[in-house]
Amino acid sequence: MPSGLQGAFEGATDTSQLLTGQSVEVHLTGPANAGPPITVTANRVRLRMTQFTGNVSGAPAPPNFNVGSLPALFTGAGITSIQVQTSSNTDFQGVTVSAA
Repeated sequence: MPSGLQGAFEGATDTSQLLTGQSVEVHLTGPANAGPPITVTANRVRLRMTQFTGNVSGAPAPPNFNVGSLPALFTGAGITSIQVQTSSNTDFQGVTVSAA
């Protein structure tokens, strides 16, 4: 994970770093300490069911593709595009696939 993105997430004291559709799974290694703020020790933090808006551009190696015009959470950390790796079992919503 790029350090700028990690720092923005770790430094947040509210949910402003999350995007619509995201949820966070935290695996605690001990009890939570009452705050404020509440502090915990965890060995895993995972964003689940992540959704974001961007522009799909090309297919470098089908069925993979690039996504640009990313939200500020990414661009603020210097990430301007993401290569998405999928499988032949990936189901896309609202996408018409044509044979090349």
